[in-house]
Amino acid sequence: MKITRIAILISAIILTLQSAAADALSIPCGSKKSIVYSAGKAPRYLAFDAVINTHGKYTSGGAYGLAVRLNGHALLASELVNKPFSINYNKGKLNYIDDGGRLFLPYLSTGQANRISQTFVFKVENLARAAENTLEISNIYNFYADSQVEISALRWLDSRPEGSQITAPQIKNRRLAGVISIPLGGKKSIPVSENPDRLSYLIFSGRIETNQWRSGAQPALIIRVNGQSVRAMRLKNKSPYFHFRTDSNMEWVSGDRINLGYYPLHQVKKTIDGHFIHDFVFDLSGLLKNDSSDVIELENIFAAFPGSTVELFDLRLSDGNFLRSRHSSETVLNSYGVHQLRQRAESLHRGVNKKFDTPTESTLIQTPIVFTPGQLPRCKISISEQDGGLEFRNNSEKLLLTTQYQLCGKTFTLQNNQLQTPELKVSRQIRFTAYGAIISDTLTNRTNKDLPVVMLHSFKLDLERLQSFRVAGEALPTFNLSTNNLTERKYSQTPLIFLQMPENSFGIYITDDVLRNQYSLLTVDETLHLTDDIFYLPPQKSYTTSFRIYSFPGNYYDCLNLLRKEFDLHQLIPGLFGFVYQEKNSPYYERYYRQKLNTPEKIREFFAASGITIPAATGNPMLYGSEKSVEWQKAYSVWEQFQTDIRSAKAPVKAFLHYCDVHLVAVKGDKDLDGQSLWQERLHDSVMLNANGHPVPYSSGKLYHVVPTLENSSGRQIKANLQPVLARHPANGIFFDEFNHSRARIAWNMSDNYSALLDKNGNITRKFAIVPLKAQPFLLDIARTATANGRIAYANQFDCTLQLMQLPLVHFAEPVAHEESYLIRAAQCSRSPLTLSCKRNTAVWSDIKYFLQYGVAVCYYASRSYGDHVLQKLYPLTVYEVQPGVIYGGNKLLTGRSGTYTLPGAEKLTVYIYRDPDGMSAETRQITGNTVDLQLDPATEVALIVVR
Repeated sequence: MKITRIAILISAIILTLQSAAADALSIPCGSKKSIVYSAGKAPRYLAFDAVINTHGKYTSGGAYGLAVRLNGHALLASELVNKPFSINYNKGKLNYIDDGGRLFLPYLSTGQANRISQTFVFKVENLARAAENTLEISNIYNFYADSQVEISALRWLDSRPEGSQITAPQIKNRRLAGVISIPLGGKKSIPVSENPDRLSYLIFSGRIETNQWRSGAQPALIIRVNGQSVRAMRLKNKSPYFHFRTDSNMEWVSGDRINLGYYPLHQVKKTIDGHFIHDFVFDLSGLLKNDSSDVIELENIFAAFPGSTVELFDLRLSDGNFLRSRHSSETVLNSYGVHQLRQRAESLHRGVNKKFDTPTESTLIQTPIVFTPGQLPRCKISISEQDGGLEFRNNSEKLLLTTQYQLCGKTFTLQNNQLQTPELKVSRQIRFTAYGAIISDTLTNRTNKDLPVVMLHSFKLDLERLQSFRVAGEALPTFNLSTNNLTERKYSQTPLIFLQMPENSFGIYITDDVLRNQYSLLTVDETLHLTDDIFYLPPQKSYTTSFRIYSFPGNYYDCLNLLRKEFDLHQLIPGLFGFVYQEKNSPYYERYYRQKLNTPEKIREFFAASGITIPAATGNPMLYGSEKSVEWQKAYSVWEQFQTDIRSAKAPVKAFLHYCDVHLVAVKGDKDLDGQSLWQERLHDSVMLNANGHPVPYSSGKLYHVVPTLENSSGRQIKANLQPVLARHPANGIFFDEFNHSRARIAWNMSDNYSALLDKNGNITRKFAIVPLKAQPFLLDIARTATANGRIAYANQFDCTLQLMQLPLVHFAEPVAHEESYLIRAAQCSRSPLTLSCKRNTAVWSDIKYFLQYGVAVCYYASRSYGDHVLQKLYPLTVYEVQPGVIYGGNKLLTGRSGTYTLPGAEKLTVYIYRDPDGMSAETRQITGNTVDLQLDPATEVALIVVR
């Protein structure tokens, strides 16, 4: 966008009360102009006239067309002194200045006078300076490219002009910052210091700047007020959902992660939400202390693009006068069984002030390690009845568990491992294993109707002794948490809570399928509440919930290794996985796909240099599984021929994986790909609908969500399509993309017989299906078919149920950047600690070093390594233990960390060292014995130890 700057200097000797600042200005669509003003003293008022000139297209009414910033601060409604807060317009109320500082201007009238005033007078004495003042005026009217905003009579004033008195109540604002730019991974603290009016609404505009994207939104911002995160229930000015399209919505706030748009500020033409895309109002009631210690912390969590920034504008505290979107009353799909407890968890409590200094993996790998596999800590735990609950103790460390169940607002406490009411019977069983205690509660509905049950397991601990707190692998900075498994997906993939104390640690791992997919975690003071308020039991049915409690002297990685050993999560990774697209041949794909593989020599060279032994490819065009069989067969004809060419070239390939995503179907609008049948009719019993009854798109008009079962049309179609693929050759296998679920995890038009929304009285308001629960029988069946007779199958995403965990699938993560990722944390806890390389912005070698910090190995997504690199020798691999910077696989050990490594039973070792700049083999050592000392720089080196 071209920016024109006009600097107009006015001599400081001008002492008149009214000083002309500029002649008439005409600002083209999408442009801005700057005016520099100096007068020796700070002006008190700024006035100007402004209209939108559309050259006769519109001559009555008005539109938001102008944004004005003085010394970096937007001029807001609180500074406007000559107009009321709002006017009646088009049968509704409309503000002259909205919360983003956009001015509502009249269109230039060629006939009768426009009833919308074109004169604006602002009180600017708190923003102006005695020295130089910079006024930036932006034309934000973008409906007609040839339109202009015309400014006239722009003047600085020392007193309010006559006729500018208004009777409307003044808006109270406490400005905190004008323009804030937060770099990748950065934080910004804003002290509030003074808030005499006790203003409780936080208002700002925000966006993501990437220099690439100009539409859509992504999680980008966390706001903490006095240490407590701002969450969805505090958003007040708009719908809880960003309406990307009429059929595509996403939450503005998920957990504590706030989505920001890519749209340039003020440029939201043709969007459903308009300027509300940028504007946010949060109610901070209960978070501000209204003293000098109040502080607001802003954190940029958007890491997809290096060099990107989060931009925030006009951060301020305000009273209750703010605009509300026409969507602000949109129904919020939530469950309210524990709403009072959730409100306490999301306000200030003692846990907010309990801070942890858990070392990061990047710090831990700097310390040399003494590593011998198999030396896992012993679990030791005792249980006794205390204070109406169960006390779990290991030496000096203890947890007190109290369990309650709520039925239609009434609370009942489990005592002596039993609970009986006319409606519900609960029986608890406690079993001990070599790994800890198993707590199982069997719930029985004694009625002939659906019974909603709220579960509340409360773990009270000694907050002073707590040293580290992790949930789903993430090390939390404070004892402060409020999760919601209805909207967040990471907690079902890694249902693990870790509490580290001076002498011993505790791990809590949820094992039953329903609680694992439904639970929420809430902390209040010194208590961790494991809750479920989206559960119901069908008539006369029983269900058993279950979780493990581990206690041992050790850290989080010891907990991971104990858990993986207990459940035998040790899957053979048979070779190096990589996507291969034989038909691509263009400069754009040079980095990702290399040259066209159309000769035996090129094929052999490619597989030898890359090391890929498990190639996977999509159909051409890309299909998913629920398409018609004739389309599926046509799409894979190219891939079938490529397999034949690879075999003829005698490339060292172990299996050929066909791409499949059982949760999606490719379409053309409302028709199947053949343009004949209606896909929603063909898959009538499988189409996932959103809360408003519409199909859920992955890509509108092209790709939609389905829920396959053993009985429905989607499940039958997928099995019909995959059967001939597997039958053609014994080396054929399947790559399951998004194995548990795709983007949408909830099907509002289905039921899994356990999940429902509850109102504040504990009554069912709506049933729904969580996809991994609804689709589990089908997923089990299709995965067993794909792995029968020793076939190889890989899966993107990690298991959400205990039965799915037992399948012999090779799972991997799909991260987007080098960042703290729940996907990598899930990989650590899975059958195969493995990840794809990042799709963009990084190279494989940098990915290998980065993800090795977490004990996670790498395979190929887009970019690859070629030559004598570490992935050539790493696979096949079965991961038995992980530590920061270390992956132990029996006869192999990969490390990026200095230390002493002992592999029991080995007589000779070979050590391969790989170094910067490209990760090629740099050194080989032959070791006699089973121990080797290594000095490695984790920023530039990794070593692979192989038993000879």
